[in-house]
Amino acid sequence: LQHRIWSLAFDRRLYLAPLPSTMTQALDVGCGTGAWAIEFADAHPHTHITGTDISPIQPTAVPPNCTFMIDDATREWAFGQRFDFIHTRALTMAIGDWDRFVSQAFDNLLPGGWIELQEFHLPLGCDDESMSEGTALWKWGVEIRRACQKVGIESMASVEHPTRLKKVGFENVNEHVLKAPIGPWAKGKREKRLGAMARKDLSDGLDGISTKLFHILGYKEEEVKALLDAVKEELDNPDVSSEPYFQCVERVAKLEIDPFLHAIVSFVLSRRV
Repeated sequence: LQHRIWSLAFDRRLYLAPLPSTMTQALDVGCGTGAWAIEFADAHPHTHITGTDISPIQPTAVPPNCTFMIDDATREWAFGQRFDFIHTRALTMAIGDWDRFVSQAFDNLLPGGWIELQEFHLPLGCDDESMSEGTALWKWGVEIRRACQKVGIESMASVEHPTRLKKVGFENVNEHVLKAPIGPWAKGKREKRLGAMARKDLSDGLDGISTKLFHILGYKEEEVKALLDAVKEELDNPDVSSEPYFQCVERVAKLEIDPFLHAIVSFVLSRRV
């Protein structure tokens, strides 16, 4: 369902970066079920796509130019090659150190390569006062962020992606903010369909997302249930127009210095007193 939501939000586009037809190697970090990687492989038969994830939940019947491997993106990357394109989607709740992640992506891209981070943030965004302080959705988002911070995750990390991408040395950093409505409030056939799918995805995943995190904050079982029930009730309310901001940050690395040399220089500079 999440893949369908992102696909609809992006008007069926798999990516926004202007990828060259000459690319031969692509990497999908945190590929999940592998749906995006498989569609990418079908669309680019001359490009090999490697999908990585910590869970082996990908299918075995895949295009010949698609490979899946078990890998933890928070550890040291050791692919033995560099890529023309690196893609992520919805890793916000899985990466604690985004600066390190972006730095490793930089070192594993070929000169002229692209990285595209398709990420969201929590708390949810809202363009009016319907999700103001005191609503269940507002409290849920604030508490999720507070709990995430206790375990080393910043749920608003995507807001700083353009800055961290530039800081590590990427050029031509472009940000596209796409708003996907959650719930039945949106106008328009496409928006209502998107809102219905997003509402179901969030509602179905609330318990899994929230329970352990809220226990970290000291919530009791009945308190968690009461808050989540209130959130689900608000999600069904057409007067609550909560809009999560799906951010796609695309950037190209057209560097006059080789990424590996850059990494060595940065290391030497960091050792100076």
